[in-house]
Amino acid sequence: DPNATNNTAQALVGTVPQADMQATVSVPATATAGQSVTVTGVCTNAGPSPAAATTCALSGLPAGAVQSCTPSPAPDPLAAGSSITCTSTFNAPADLGPGGSLPITATAGATTADPVAANNSDADPIAITPQADMRAAVSGLPANPPAGSTVTGTVTCTNAGPSVAAAANCVPGG
Repeated sequence: DPNATNNTAQALVGTVPQADMQATVSVPATATAGQSVTVTGVCTNAGPSPAAATTCALSGLPAGAVQSCTPSPAPDPLAAGSSITCTSTFNAPADLGPGGSLPITATAGATTADPVAANNSDADPIAITPQADMRAAVSGLPANPPAGSTVTGTVTCTNAGPSVAAAANCVPGG
């Protein structure tokens, strides 16, 4: 080689930080309408780099449900191996009807490049069983009618819910 000074070169090679954000959701398989239900979503940075501007959220919650996440606010950046946990407790909705379900989703995110975006959300449904509470009240009947006499009164039937009563009837017995 006549010129040994050009046999080497230097180049700066940068690496792009990557943070594999993963979401999992935990819900009960079933709930009865009106019953208290707690759901949990966990968003984990599986690394290898810290994750910047991380988010963790639950969706599919019924109206009025509130979620809280810890730690709050989320660390920025979120270290590899660290997690954010979000929970929500609410009453199972009464208006889904027979066979109704409530799909709950946990979603994780960050501004750091994610090499496996397919695991950023996890969904699981809660099967909601309707619950009707039929009640009957009798009024207007005499306390001690003579044997064999005809009596008149009122029977009032109401559904105290929380769900609609399917095929309800109110037939006095006796």
